[in-house]
Amino acid sequence: MIPEFTIEIGQDCNARGLKMPEEGLLKHDTGLMCNHDYLDKRGFLWRDAQEALELELRIVEKADANSSTKDEFEHAINEFMENEPDSRVILDEFDVGVAAATMAFSAAGCAPVSSCRGHQINEEPHPYVGGWIDEKRAEILIQICKELNVGIGNYDWECNEGIIIYSRNIRSMIKFAEKVIENARHFHQEKKKRNYVQNTLKKYKI
Repeated sequence: MIPEFTIEIGQDCNARGLKMPEEGLLKHDTGLMCNHDYLDKRGFLWRDAQEALELELRIVEKADANSSTKDEFEHAINEFMENEPDSRVILDEFDVGVAAATMAFSAAGCAPVSSCRGHQINEEPHPYVGGWIDEKRAEILIQICKELNVGIGNYDWECNEGIIIYSRNIRSMIKFAEKVIENARHFHQEKKKRNYVQNTLKKYKI
């Protein structure tokens, strides 16, 4: 049984002015106040996110089929991870249910700060992925969240404004990951455009 969390879904995220913080903060390797386990998780590839997504779907489907309560669901996931230790490598130690979403967020050119699938034990309120992002990428994610009825809002991470993406269950977070991967080309159009311009200038020695 996939846990369902009671939370109002909002999509009032304002993308205007959002930008990545300074590199020194992004590369911080001793944790942050908002996440003591923070590490720089930028740079995942789309194939990393896709591999995590496929594994995540398999784990969640199996856990859902073998559980009838939230506790049993958590136990089924933990048992799977213990029996298949390679899974932790593929998911890079992210929580099952938000791993692919976190990696897709990173592959899109954003900087993950924190993510969680929502746990009854430590009272994390719901599944979420959050971090820093620039304005153009935020606009794309806002449209994706509206299409899927996934929550998205502004959130201060270490006194630097970013966003948080959240849902009532991990199934919605997995669908979010799928949609972000499907839209991969849209996140790097500006980079491709810049490369084209630079190559053209170089070709004609301008």
